[in-house]
Amino acid sequence: MRVHLLSLVVCSLLLAAGCASHQQYRKTSGPIPPILVADLETRKDVDDGNGSTGCSERLFRDRSIEKFRTPEGEVFTIGVIELSDDGHVKDIRQRDEVFRELKRVARGGDVASASSPGAVVVTFVHGWHHRAKVCDENLSCYRRVMEGLVERKDDRANKGPVFGIYLGWRGESAHRLTGLTFYNRKAAAQHVGSLGGRDLLLQLSQIHRDLDREVREASGGERYVNMVTVGHSFGGALVYSAMESLSVSEYAGAHGVGYPACPGKQKPVRSGVGDLVILVNPAFEAKRYRYFAEDAATGDYSDDQRPVLLTVASTGDQAVGKAFPMGRALWLVWHPKAWHDGGAEITGLGHYAPYTTHRLIFNGQEEKPAAEKPLTNEEALRRCDLLEEQKRGLVRAVCDCSYPVYKLEPSSGSNAGVPMPGRSQNPTLLKEGGGSVHALTADVTLQPIGAVNKNVPYIVASAPPNLISGHNDIYNPNFILFLIGYINNTLPGPGPSKPAREDVPACR
Repeated sequence: MRVHLLSLVVCSLLLAAGCASHQQYRKTSGPIPPILVADLETRKDVDDGNGSTGCSERLFRDRSIEKFRTPEGEVFTIGVIELSDDGHVKDIRQRDEVFRELKRVARGGDVASASSPGAVVVTFVHGWHHRAKVCDENLSCYRRVMEGLVERKDDRANKGPVFGIYLGWRGESAHRLTGLTFYNRKAAAQHVGSLGGRDLLLQLSQIHRDLDREVREASGGERYVNMVTVGHSFGGALVYSAMESLSVSEYAGAHGVGYPACPGKQKPVRSGVGDLVILVNPAFEAKRYRYFAEDAATGDYSDDQRPVLLTVASTGDQAVGKAFPMGRALWLVWHPKAWHDGGAEITGLGHYAPYTTHRLIFNGQEEKPAAEKPLTNEEALRRCDLLEEQKRGLVRAVCDCSYPVYKLEPSSGSNAGVPMPGRSQNPTLLKEGGGSVHALTADVTLQPIGAVNKNVPYIVASAPPNLISGHNDIYNPNFILFLIGYINNTLPGPGPSKPAREDVPACR
């Protein structure tokens, strides 16, 4: 009776808070010519590709493919694919157009050739409170991160164009009292992640593998396609579902990840979704990670092994660090068979000490985001068709990121020899599970906790609050600069195409 009463109260509060829309935010008209990111952030009128101009935000609402150029003239692309609460892709045409554009960019045309440029593909799945709206701040920051990767291409082997894929889902189900939506959105993310979200990422992983093989073979191994997948919060849970589905299996009657090592040999190279998966403040229980933890704890890895799964969790994340265990504890009460492993069942990955392998060390100053302000300019509201949205208080004054995640210049007063932000002075160590990247004013160092296997592919790192202050502080520039440096220095480089999973030889 009490449970039913509590459910009724929560439902009533959510109704009072007003439901967030189930609408598709992005349509499928053809892309407009590339624009500066700053032109979108200020809602400038831009060329619509048909001899006229219009508000950049309004033009992008009609499109799922965004084309940008850096101030130096380099073009990069972002494709948006939306998922519905029922677990499926919201518009298959949207998905197909993004995948078609990815193939065209990586091949440099309709088919791969000796001049195919390859690509660096970075997929991002957002978390709680966000969605696929043109000016959602997660998407605004993501654009600047992609621009930062373009600006720093000299720091990585792959000089191909950057192609971002933003997977949007309904990360918020109410306009007010949004804190009450945590468990509702967690359930939605798990449902989407077990169906369309997982399948979409697995499909994208196969496209990456096929494209990479095509481009390597056509260019003699000089150019290729790299793929990174990043998930935050419930988006991290969604991404992990794909990683788990692809990696966890049975071998000789026992569950595990990948083939076991033959007697006296190193483990076969581990792979996953694309080249690298990064989970930031993921919102799922540590118990689900047990097979990766077990694999990382024993045996030796090949010198060819690179990181394939990096998890970073902030000690300042109250949502996963505090609220998540309380909700899971209620679940545990009704599942006595799980009591023997209760700690892993109620604790979020990244906050469960037995599975935490590394820590991020940062002694620099904490960066603070700029405060959001509402758009009040009547002319801009009319020109960009935002009057109805303004009535719900959802229009930001500027369509930008509250952090300068794209900053390039070294810190003021730095001496000669200090690396540029986002650059590592010890890239080999990063591949082996250590090393550092210079951020705005200080290094961010990835430090193993205790004895950790060299070249371990699965890393779980805790991060201090001055690096990631809370659950949603994922675009803090010092952390982003670390990620850019980590990505640039750990991705596979030139050479022949990678072997398929079934090419792993049997033990003799």
